Amino acid sequence: MVSLCTSDAVRRAIRSGLEGRVRVEECSSDADLTERARRGHATVAIRELASDGDARAGMTRVLRELVQSMPDVRVLAVCTLGRHMMAAARTAWLAGIRTVIVHPYDDVALVIRRALNRTILDDAERRITGLLPPRLTIEDRRTIRCCVRHAHRRPTVKRVAERLRVSERMLVRRCRATHLPPPEELISRCRILMALEVSRPRPRSLDHTSTVFGFRDVSDLRTKIKRRTGLTVGQARLLQNPTDLLFLAKPSGRTGPQLERPLEPTVVAEGNDRPAQSPSWHEIAAPVSDMATGVSDMATGARTADSQC
Repeated sequence: MVSLCTSDAVRRAIRSGLEGRVRVEECSSDADLTERARRGHATVAIRELASDGDARAGMTRVLRELVQSMPDVRVLAVCTLGRHMMAAARTAWLAGIRTVIVHPYDDVALVIRRALNRTILDDAERRITGLLPPRLTIEDRRTIRCCVRHAHRRPTVKRVAERLRVSERMLVRRCRATHLPPPEELISRCRILMALEVSRPRPRSLDHTSTVFGFRDVSDLRTKIKRRTGLTVGQARLLQNPTDLLFLAKPSGRTGPQLERPLEPTVVAEGNDRPAQSPSWHEIAAPVSDMATGVSDMATGARTADSQC
C-alpha cells in the first residue's frame, strides 16, 4: 500500500508506473496521511514539497512530526524541479527523510518499488534477529545480521568481512570459536532463511523470491534446504523458530536432522584458575533436534495415513 499527498502531475506519474502492482491511496492532508499509516494501511508514504513555502523552517517541524508519527512507514519526499528544489530537499533531509525524488527528472515509480522491496526485506530481517537464541554473543548477532541484511546481494565471505571490518581469517576464526557455522555455510543458510521468511506471508511467491536470493529456481532452493538441513520446504515452515535452520545439519542415516556442534572454546573464570566451558551450540538450541525430528515424523505419519486411506 502506498499513500500519497502529492499534486495531480506526480500522482499520475506514480499511478502509471505502479498500475496493477501496488495499491495506491490518495490523501488530502498530512493528518490524513498520518492517520492511514497509523491504521496500517500504508507501507510507504509520499509527501510532495513543491513550493517555496515548503522550504521554511516551520515546514521542517511539520515533516519531522510526520516522520516520527510513522516509525514503521518509509517516508519519501518528492521535490519539483525548479528554483526552490534544493531548499525543499534540504528541508526534507533535516526532517529525517532520507529519500528525496526530483520530479520529473527521476523515475518516481522505480524509486517507490525499490522502497517497497527494502521495506519487505527490513521486516524479514527484524523478525529473524528478534528470534535468534538469547545466548548468542553480540558478535554472533552482528555476523548473522550482516549476512541476513545482504542476503539478496549474494555476498561473499570477503564482502561480509569488509562489512564487519575484520579480515577473512578473523571472520573464520570467530565463527569457529563461537556458535556459528563456517562463513560460507552461514551465508548460504541466511539466504535460505531470508527466502523462506520473505515468502512466508505469500507462499505462492516462492518462485520469484528464490531467484531474488541467488537460487536458479524454486527446485534449486528445495535441493539446497534438503542438502543442508534434511528438511523439505514444508517441514522448514513448520519449525516454531525459523532461525533453527541456521543450526541444523544434514541428517545421518534415519536419525533425522541433528544440531552441528562446533569447537567449544574455554573461558577462564575470573578469580578461578580452572577454565569454565562456554555454552556450546547444543546448549543454545537444544530443543531444535527433537523439534526437527518431530516435524519429520509428523510429515511421515501424514503420508502413511494418506496411503492407508
